Amino acid sequence: MSFKRDLEAVRNEIILSASEYLSQRQSDDQDKIVKDIQSIVDARTENAMISAGREAVSGLFGEGAIREFVEEVVGLFAASKLPVSVIYNDNTAKLYYLLRISMKDTFFSKLVQS
Repeated sequence: MSFKRDLEAVRNEIILSASEYLSQRQSDDQDKIVKDIQSIVDARTENAMISAGREAVSGLFGEGAIREFVEEVVGLFAASKLPVSVIYNDNTAKLYYLLRISMKDTFFSKLVQS
């Protein structure tokens, strides 16, 4: 019976260790996502927004999506919808603005929504 308790203790320790590792990993991933979004919403030029969004687009949608994302960003800048106006001074307002100007089912809108 003591052998069974030892197995239970080891099992519980493994579960706790795995849970802690995943929790830390999720926190690190979330921090990176927040920083990436911050870079995107704060971008003042086409190149800055493309650079800020390139890795996220590639990671979420694959390398093939980058070209379409770049075209969408260039089009939004050409239509004077970007950069985000300085009147939006908090990230929630900036993200809301980006959602409003993005066309449905584009990689830009999917990136902003993620």
